Amino acid sequence: MIVGLIGAGNMGGALARGWASADTGPDKLLIADAVEQQARALADDVDGKRAKSSVELAQDADVIVLAMKPAGLLQVASEIRVTVSERRLPIVSILGGTGIARIEEAFGPGAPIVRFMPNIAAEVRAGTFCYTSNEALDERTERALLDLFGLLGVLVSVDERLMDAATAISGCGPAFYAMVVEALVDAGVKEGLTARQASELAITTMAGTAALLERHEGDTVSLRRKVTSPGGTTAAGVAALEHHHLRVAFMAAVEAVVHRADELHPPAAGDKGRST
Repeated sequence: MIVGLIGAGNMGGALARGWASADTGPDKLLIADAVEQQARALADDVDGKRAKSSVELAQDADVIVLAMKPAGLLQVASEIRVTVSERRLPIVSILGGTGIARIEEAFGPGAPIVRFMPNIAAEVRAGTFCYTSNEALDERTERALLDLFGLLGVLVSVDERLMDAATAISGCGPAFYAMVVEALVDAGVKEGLTARQASELAITTMAGTAALLERHEGDTVSLRRKVTSPGGTTAAGVAALEHHHLRVAFMAAVEAVVHRADELHPPAAGDKGRST
């Protein structure tokens, strides 16, 4: 499969680097970006090919991945709409806050579309992808696209009306978790550890905890109780986190993401998608 990636920024770069590191990745990566140097640098980095324009990319690709800024949707669509329609190219969008209905409006009725909301860990093939698609996408093509993105991490089907909430957890989550690690490192340094020691402890503990939770199907209560002895040190730490409203802070963060997404990109008429 020849993947045409429009947008060579942080997320587009993460996808490209993840695919480039996979043994069974795309046959070829074509990359276009409004900033020519950015497209060339990413193409060189992943042994791909820089397309001179989005039109050239659409003429050669088997699938179009929209990874540019959401504000560029109409411009890109106007350039490649005819080619996409004539070749019946599937469209994959990772555009934040941009529902399938808006993409259908841009590319015309009948365009086969799947919408993914990835996170930056796709670069190391440990990403999390929420996804939904429209009725125009046939099952065979959808399976091929899910296999393609499955090379980069875990896929979670989500109703499109819940995509912003899912994005707040998976898409924004790396920033939130990074802040947790940063806070633990600062606290460790305050108590006498070096920043390097505290960082290694926090990162490896987070990874190990994630592995345990995955093995035990997300049973957070059971894990917490195993670590928390009555009247012990962990109990004291957990009590402090509850006292300072840790849960409320994370709930507020998710609510803020959803609210901001609505402000930046109000839902278009007909925005609903299809959960698969």
